[in-house]
Amino acid sequence: MSRSSPRNGFIIAVLLLASLGGNGLLLWRWRVQIARATASPVPAVEAEEVTAPSPALHELWRRPFPGLRAPRTPPPKLDACALRSSMLSANIAELDQLREQLTPPLQRHGEAAVNVELTAALSGELRRLLPAKLRSEVTADCRGRLCRVQLSRGAQDAPWVAELHRSEWMGEHLHQVARDKDGLLFEEHRPGSMRGSDLLQQALQDFESSGAVDRCLERFQGEGTLDAHLTLEAFEEESADPGIHLEAGGRLAGTPLGKCIHDELHRALAAMTLPPHYQRATLLAQFPRR
Repeated sequence: MSRSSPRNGFIIAVLLLASLGGNGLLLWRWRVQIARATASPVPAVEAEEVTAPSPALHELWRRPFPGLRAPRTPPPKLDACALRSSMLSANIAELDQLREQLTPPLQRHGEAAVNVELTAALSGELRRLLPAKLRSEVTADCRGRLCRVQLSRGAQDAPWVAELHRSEWMGEHLHQVARDKDGLLFEEHRPGSMRGSDLLQQALQDFESSGAVDRCLERFQGEGTLDAHLTLEAFEEESADPGIHLEAGGRLAGTPLGKCIHDELHRALAAMTLPPHYQRATLLAQFPRR
């Protein structure tokens, strides 16, 4: 076996050194990359966290209890302007009512607007009651809820005036609030008031069913009847006393039997509870019923 030449050995040594150098360079680059990655890592992209503001203490009570659904619509808010407007409207209504109470009826009649419908109705009732010769002289003028009936001189005590006050239409619609030498002033009943005639009828029915008349007949004897004239004044009329007024007449008036019936009827009427709104009415009754 022949020996290799010195030249071939030199080449092999050079190639071996080059291979070792390349491997070392690769190893150095790999370590540098590892070191960089460890020293300054690439920042990760984090999702932005949205944090709701913490509620104030006075808002905690508004949160629903666990298990309850939150309201779909927000709670209503009171508008300060609306509240103020409502309060002012109520104050104006009170002032208007006070002004109506303090203003004389005749002045209110002159300031109110013409009431054509009420004027026609009152004029029709006057034509029914007036004598033919007076129909052109007596006139009616209704404004708002007030009606003025113009009278000729000396007609204040005319029979048709008393009949007008006692008429059924007048009892259901108007009551007198003032009078002077030139005429009468009536006012329309307040809406919602009860008919006075119904109240009087009910009062008499309750009295008769109470047995008071029979008890008086058991104690006293007498001939004839006690004629009871009942008057219920309109609630709007300030000068009238509240309640039902009783005037007695007839053959039994002043007798023990008549006095007994009168006293029992007076007590029954005084014990009645009248509604806050009612109309004027009159009624005639006789006791005992034969």
